[in-house]
Amino acid sequence: MNGPPDSGGSRPASACWQGALVVDDDDFSRRVATRSLRLAGLARIEQAESGLAALSRMARPDDGVIDLVLCDLQMPSMDGIEFLRRLADLRFGGGVLLVSAADPTVLQVTEELARARRLNVLGVLEKPVLLAHLVRLLDRCAGRAAAAPAHAPAQAPTLDALRQAVDAGQIDPVYQAKLEVATGRLCGVEALARWTLPGGTTVSPEVFVPMAEADGLIDRLTDRLMGRVFAQLHDWSTRRIVDHVAVNVAMSSLCRLDFPDRVLARAAASGIDAAALTLEITESQLMDDVVACADSLLRLRLRGVGLAIDDFGTRYASLSQLRALPFTELKIDRSFVHGAATDVRARRILESSVALGRALDMTVVAEGVEDEEDWRRIVALGCQVAQGYFIARPLPADRFEHWVRQRGGPG
Repeated sequence: MNGPPDSGGSRPASACWQGALVVDDDDFSRRVATRSLRLAGLARIEQAESGLAALSRMARPDDGVIDLVLCDLQMPSMDGIEFLRRLADLRFGGGVLLVSAADPTVLQVTEELARARRLNVLGVLEKPVLLAHLVRLLDRCAGRAAAAPAHAPAQAPTLDALRQAVDAGQIDPVYQAKLEVATGRLCGVEALARWTLPGGTTVSPEVFVPMAEADGLIDRLTDRLMGRVFAQLHDWSTRRIVDHVAVNVAMSSLCRLDFPDRVLARAAASGIDAAALTLEITESQLMDDVVACADSLLRLRLRGVGLAIDDFGTRYASLSQLRALPFTELKIDRSFVHGAATDVRARRILESSVALGRALDMTVVAEGVEDEEDWRRIVALGCQVAQGYFIARPLPADRFEHWVRQRGGPG
């Protein structure tokens, strides 16, 4: 088997945006962009000849809603980079289109920086703004908006609610399949934590895990989740569904010298071997204190537990970490896997990361495989393991079993 198993009309732009603002110091460029927006179906379009003028307009909500901004980067006085920073400070929630003839690398870094500041960057347009390019970009964004389910704004969970959820076992594991790339064989799962509030709102681990760490709940949460995950793995391995699981661990847990003993005791109580486990640690966590976790990592490896460095390449990758710590698996972040389709620099980083992992005799895992193009690329590069939506989404245990049956079994 050389590939994964079967993985199972847009609105006009005018229906998505109430008002647009074109920010450019060049009069001709402003007029061209305005005309293209009008032809694309937007009825209310305003212009600003500078970032300062644009910010002044954004500060006057009574003059009408602005929820789409076209911003040039190269402007005098306040350039587009500073304007985007100010826009983020205003917590602007609309869409942003970057318009520039700047170097592609500058555009890419600008786009990533704006997104890191939580701006909704819809894409980049070259100057002058061509109608066909604008319509294609706006229609694609409109299609995504139409396809996305509507959710009421989520209320931040309280610490008391988290404590109750941990004690009641209401934070549940879900499982995402990992496939052996060369054969398409199911070779393991990653267990991920999910907290669903009454009413159906899902709280991201990025929210509740730091809360649990700050309150000293993380060890209790980790122990309870591992107990459920290990029991599930024992059941699955007995029935020959899957025999390996990866679990994410927090640095505050890993730095405790008794952590390996607790993990191994849980595994033994569940009837699974230490070699059936991989613990995942993000590289950003490791940057905080490598020495503090080294004892635990070494003790776990001595007992046969696999160790993965997760989200590789997203923070401050240190080659010394790969040399000094006993990692067995390198997980390349999804931004380099799926991003390689359109981003030459991401593609080069992906290629280099695969080569590095293989040279160090580590299992290379590609995360975020979202389409057939991603799959073909990682096959060509020699990644050993893959996971992502193209293969399967994270699923509760019963739905994961159904997915396995649908594909004809683990092989």
